Amino acid sequence: MHPMIMLTSDSEGLVYANGTYLGEVRKEAPIFRPVSPYGAVNLEFRPFHPMALPVNIKIVFSNGKPLSQSFPGESGATVTSWPFGITEIRLPINIIHTGAPFIKTLTGAGRTFKYIKTPAGAYLETEFQGRMSVHPLPKYADEPVFAEGDGVLYVSGSARTDLRYALILTQTGEHMLISLLGKDISFLPGGRIRLIKETGDLAGHETEEIYLKNDAVFQMESSRIQKSPDKEFRAVTPFECAVCAAESILYSLEDELSEYFAPEFSMDEQTNALIRSAASIRSLRFTPPDGRSAVAALSKSAPAFFEAAPLYYRAEMTNGVWKIIDMKAW
Repeated sequence: MHPMIMLTSDSEGLVYANGTYLGEVRKEAPIFRPVSPYGAVNLEFRPFHPMALPVNIKIVFSNGKPLSQSFPGESGATVTSWPFGITEIRLPINIIHTGAPFIKTLTGAGRTFKYIKTPAGAYLETEFQGRMSVHPLPKYADEPVFAEGDGVLYVSGSARTDLRYALILTQTGEHMLISLLGKDISFLPGGRIRLIKETGDLAGHETEEIYLKNDAVFQMESSRIQKSPDKEFRAVTPFECAVCAAESILYSLEDELSEYFAPEFSMDEQTNALIRSAASIRSLRFTPPDGRSAVAALSKSAPAFFEAAPLYYRAEMTNGVWKIIDMKAW
C-alpha cells in the first residue's frame, strides 16, 4: 500500500510540503496526501491566527514508514504511525504571547512570595538572604497557599477546576524537592504525600501514589491502580468491551479480566506482550481493509512519536453483557 500522510490541526491554516502548496487544513477537514516510501518530507504550516508563528516540520520515511529518530518533536507536533500505511501528523499552533505579567505578593508560613502569571505560564518567586529563586507552576495554576512542616515548605493550589498541584520546597524556598499534579493531593503524617491521578482509561481507574521524604529527596513508596469511587462504568458495546479488556491487561487488573473476557478465552503470548508494552489503548483511526473489528495498542517510541498496532477482536453477548471471545495482534 502506498504510504499516505494525514495532516490534522485544531487551528486553521495553510500547509506546504517540500515547497508545494497542499491546501487548507481545518479542525474537521484533514489533508491526505501520498508520499514517497523513502526520503524526507518537509512541512510548513502557516496558521491563520494573527499571533501564531509558522511551523516547520521534517520527517523521514524508510520503506513506507516514518522513522521516529528523524522526529524530535521540538516543534510541538505529534506523529502517529497508523497501520495500513497512514501516518498522522498533528500540526501545532505556537502563539506569540504578549502583555505584561500579573504579579501578586502572597504571604504564608511566615514569609512573602511573588506569584507571577504570564500568558506563557505561572511562576513562584522566593527570596532567601537576598537570593531569588523562581519555580515553575503547572499550566493554569491558581494562586497557591503555603504551609510548613517536617522541615519543608508546602506550596499547593488548584490548576483548572479538576486538578490540584503541590510543590515541595526546601525550608528556605530555594530548591524544589518534588512537583506533583493530579486529581487530589493529601499531606499525610510522617512526611508522606498521597497523590491521586486519573489513568485516562475508558473504565475510569485511578492511580494512588504515596511519596515519602527520604533525607533531602521525596521518593515513591508505593503505587497502585484502583477503581474510581466517583465513576460507574459498564461496557455497552463490543468496542468498549474490547478497549476495557485490553486495558485490564495493560494495567495488570487481574481481578477485572473476567468482566470482559469469556471464561474459555486464552490469549497468545505475542498479543499479551504487545498489550503490556503499550502506552495506551485507543480506537483505531481507520477500518482494517478486511473489515475486521479492531482497537489500537499505541506505543511511544519517541517523545512525540507514537506507533499503533491493531488488536483484532470478536465479542459476543452473554447474559446481557458483552464478552471478548477472541483477541489477536494479527
